[in-house]
Amino acid sequence: MKKIQNSDIVIKAESIYFKYDFADKPTLEDVSFSIFDKEFVSIIGPNGGGKSTLIKLLIGLLKQDSGKIEVFGKNPENVRNKIGYVPQYFSFDSLYPITAIDVVMMGRLNSNFFSKFTKKDYEMAKNTLDFVGMGGYEKKLLSKLSGGQRQRVLIARALAVDCKILILDEPTAYLDKEAQSFLYKLLQKINKEKTIVLVSHDVGFVPSISTKVICLNRTAFEYSKLDEEKNNEGKNEEINFYNCKVDKIT
Repeated sequence: MKKIQNSDIVIKAESIYFKYDFADKPTLEDVSFSIFDKEFVSIIGPNGGGKSTLIKLLIGLLKQDSGKIEVFGKNPENVRNKIGYVPQYFSFDSLYPITAIDVVMMGRLNSNFFSKFTKKDYEMAKNTLDFVGMGGYEKKLLSKLSGGQRQRVLIARALAVDCKILILDEPTAYLDKEAQSFLYKLLQKINKEKTIVLVSHDVGFVPSISTKVICLNRTAFEYSKLDEEKNNEGKNEEINFYNCKVDKIT
């Protein structure tokens, strides 16, 4: 697990409580954690543990009932332009001729919602596709791309916002081992410049490049000493967070 040099807090959650009106129990209860600049944080937990709700709170789509969330010291809804988000699902009509560059250009809407795209926007989108290893696929139909290639296009769209934080929801879902390996290498490269928050229901592993693990199952447990645990034990045993068993991927 890599060590963090920069101590600036970019996301801070304090005693978060959230309950949907239709629910009998809260989805999130007394959730607190901090994420620092250029950390790679893996948020894991079982389905129904509150991960999707937490994402919506972090990007300002929902408001907590009590507690406090700050992103760069402000309310999340006020800094959405600094957050890139890669959803688990991207619905589109396979018959609609949308191309890879079209998808990435959506990431430039923040600055051009009421105006036409500029040459700078197009160059930014093209450069971002190059960065994620999709150079030359600008005009390729999204429907003709593999799952791993689509995932990279969605990451490029998020990066086109010129974000400071990249949040990914279940990014390895439906990807084969080769695509997963490429994705993690790409995220490691992105992490040199940006904070990454990776959310997954697969509690069986976390990437070795993670600086911190947050296990979320209605409440949260923050852990950043997997290496120390490994060194102390002399072997890489699983660690149990609130019934979420975790092995570190190397």
